[in-house]
Amino acid sequence: MTVVSVRHKIKFYLVNIVVILSLLALGSLMPLILFKHGEDQYTISKIILIVVFNGMTCFTGFYSAYVYWKNVPIIRIDCNFICFNKEIFSVDDLEEIIYTGKKNFPYLLGYPMEAASLRFKNGQIKYIYDDMYENSWKLKTFLKQVVINKRDFVVPELKSVDSNEMASESYDFFIGNQFMSFRGVILWGLGGFIAYRLLVMGSSVRVGAWIVIAVLGTFWFLFNSWLMHYFKVSSSFLVVKNHNLWWRKKVYRLSNIEEVVFETHGKMPDSLRVITKDFRYNLYPAGTLRDNTWLGLKDKLEMQGVKVRNELPDF
Repeated sequence: MTVVSVRHKIKFYLVNIVVILSLLALGSLMPLILFKHGEDQYTISKIILIVVFNGMTCFTGFYSAYVYWKNVPIIRIDCNFICFNKEIFSVDDLEEIIYTGKKNFPYLLGYPMEAASLRFKNGQIKYIYDDMYENSWKLKTFLKQVVINKRDFVVPELKSVDSNEMASESYDFFIGNQFMSFRGVILWGLGGFIAYRLLVMGSSVRVGAWIVIAVLGTFWFLFNSWLMHYFKVSSSFLVVKNHNLWWRKKVYRLSNIEEVVFETHGKMPDSLRVITKDFRYNLYPAGTLRDNTWLGLKDKLEMQGVKVRNELPDF
């Protein structure tokens, strides 16, 4: 049996296309900006500036695509060999596998990304970046079951969650006040101000404007609400809920969890990543939780035997 990687349609292909087209569009706008009607529209300095600028944007766009393709190879794994594009390694040369952890994705600048690390006897290290492949979990599972443990490949079946069993549990809540958090303030504060202004303006707002405002307002609400998850933990379960999207609920049996990661990305709030035993994962931003709440959550999970990797810079 052979397992072949599948590059992510959005995080790999779409991102590449958007970056390249955006840079090419930026380059094509330069002549429109510089060439105005007048006697000096074809000066040598303007032509040189356009050539240099377009050369830089084209180079950046295609270099971006090259870096993506180079660091997200097609991976093929079977019982005997591991292939990264045209590079072929024997499984006997595999010295160590680390299935989880942050590794820098070498883009224009290094970007930390969850990845598996494969170290070979010749000193080379290859990475399987989770976000870049739709089936990274399958690659990792195959490596663990077939290559390392020498067993047949079987898709892991995690023990299901019974609602009656959940109801009998006692939970500790790890939740913040959304109205006292930054995300809550910009959601309800800005939303309330716009709603007030619309009420004052009343019938002077056209129907088309109402439609645009409704679409943008819905996006604003859903996006900021998605950044405000909270958690509750019992002796058997981790439950993920949302302050405003009350229909969103994810339940994990603690025995099904491989690792929990506290992390943050750029301007995003602190988040919880849950990695299950089959190496699938989900990320839950939790913008309402304060530092002491995160620490309490960490203590509770570790007390229940869950491995916690803390990557938050504040503690």
